[in-house]
Amino acid sequence: MALFDGFAGNQAVCGALAGMLREDRLVHAVIFEGAAGLGKRTLARLFARAAVCTHPRGGAPCGSCPACIGASFGTNPDLEELAPKGRSVGVDQIRALRAAAFVMPNQSARRVFLIPDAGAMTEQAQNALLKILEEPPAHV
Repeated sequence: MALFDGFAGNQAVCGALAGMLREDRLVHAVIFEGAAGLGKRTLARLFARAAVCTHPRGGAPCGSCPACIGASFGTNPDLEELAPKGRSVGVDQIRALRAAAFVMPNQSARRVFLIPDAGAMTEQAQNALLKILEEPPAHV
């Protein structure tokens, strides 16, 4: 399985992300920003799946370990995607994310949290997220 199967374009970004995975030198936060329709959400999900794989091959997810299978079906407990409730992501959702961040990973070496609609966060939610962004646990 190639690292970014099904994703075309942004080769420089894909190369940088692949390098981080290959060298196991992941940063604690990655922001995907750009116009609608560029594949930010798709790329973030592919990157997250590779980050939780327990048997990576050259940085690419193996596709067959329990972590990869769970990530493919949306059931990996170490990979969470935060969806807005209604039209925004509220402070209570971010507080729950912060609490979950301090729970050790279940299957993988790390926990990954995706916030695809971060632009929809309320001001209170943005402020609540700052603490975990500034001082994340080592496994997040």
